[in-house]
Amino acid sequence: MVIIFSIVLLMPLIACFYFGDKFSVGSPTALIFLIEFIGVSLKSIYLVYSSAGGVYLDELVIENMAVGLILIFLFNLSYAMGFFIIKNRILFYFYFRRNKRVQNCINFLILAIGLSLMAQFFIELDILGSILVGNFSAKRFIYVNGQEMALGHLRIGADILLIFSLVCLVKGVRNNDSSQKVLAFLILVFVVLYHVVVSSRLGVLLVFFSVYVIYSNRVEVNSNKIKVWVKVPLFLCLASVVIIFVTGSRSANTADSVDINSASSAVIDQAFSGTYGLTIDKAALAVAKVPDEFDYRMGATLLSPFYFFVPRIIWESKPPVRFGPLFAEQIFEYRNESGIPPSLPVEAYWNFGWFGVLVFGFLFGVFVKQVLVNNNFGKADAIAIIVLQVFLVFPMMAGDFAQGAVSWMTAQMILYALGWNRAEIERNDR
Repeated sequence: MVIIFSIVLLMPLIACFYFGDKFSVGSPTALIFLIEFIGVSLKSIYLVYSSAGGVYLDELVIENMAVGLILIFLFNLSYAMGFFIIKNRILFYFYFRRNKRVQNCINFLILAIGLSLMAQFFIELDILGSILVGNFSAKRFIYVNGQEMALGHLRIGADILLIFSLVCLVKGVRNNDSSQKVLAFLILVFVVLYHVVVSSRLGVLLVFFSVYVIYSNRVEVNSNKIKVWVKVPLFLCLASVVIIFVTGSRSANTADSVDINSASSAVIDQAFSGTYGLTIDKAALAVAKVPDEFDYRMGATLLSPFYFFVPRIIWESKPPVRFGPLFAEQIFEYRNESGIPPSLPVEAYWNFGWFGVLVFGFLFGVFVKQVLVNNNFGKADAIAIIVLQVFLVFPMMAGDFAQGAVSWMTAQMILYALGWNRAEIERNDR
């Protein structure tokens, strides 16, 4: 029964994609589907079979798995309702145009800032020296001398460079400008290197995915729905296999046997035993412990984006901006310095219970659909769709609300500084 429902809960997302997304390339809903398919559906099946074989011992997760699946299903259902209720544009664009020379100077300054932040980040972590001595340990870089928080402000350089390169790539593809394309790919090398250094293999995949969306967006989507029904599931299945092996690849390095079956089994166990993204054990444990053992947070975890950008040097008593450590302590009962992000559906329940799941799912669907409608499902502006996916949908569904909101606001500020808006798009299309 659990196995069947773990597949049924994805039906609202499938409906959004096939009947509401206009088969748009790089659909945000397809990204949500992919996250849930791996972390909820496949992991539920994995845990059921592991429990039957006596491998998985956390009985609380198994006992509350069905309720956790209902939580995800209700979120998806309310997301679909919000998604389908939007038909026309309700948000307005802020049009502006800057003098071309002024904008070029600003763009050069932004690129210099991004490169400077990344250079300082690499220097502080002595990456070049570590590579030369053959001691390249990506995980060690993040926690050297407890500098993780101190270096956090430097990591915005990666976001600046990513958005700058994607804007250059879009201009290059639209205008068939080779110089813009070359500049974009040179900058993307630094972005990929950053994600390798911080051991963010999914970040590397998102970079390649963004490039794929930009190039695919220039090709009209095939109107033959039979082909779409075949191609999309095949793409999602292939992406699922890649992500599972990417997230679980650490185990293969430490496996005692080099046998392909043993190595594959170790990779799958690592991928499904972890707490990557939105997973069924997060939902099951949250429902089991809130509010019986812990009170609802009543919106406390949703306020940090409003004071995130205030420096502690100005506000010394600033509340914590990350609630992953608290979630790990309360729900998973162990202390973790980096924490375990709850993901948006579980965080909505953690704050307001079942009501929160329905409301946040609905509002999330409304917002995603509105961005799609405003940008003609990616045909008007591929950058807007990529930013929606990489800087909002992915961090919220795989991380938490604060991470997604701050990431989204940062991306919008960078785009504004680059002068990228509807006026710029219309000028490029002429």
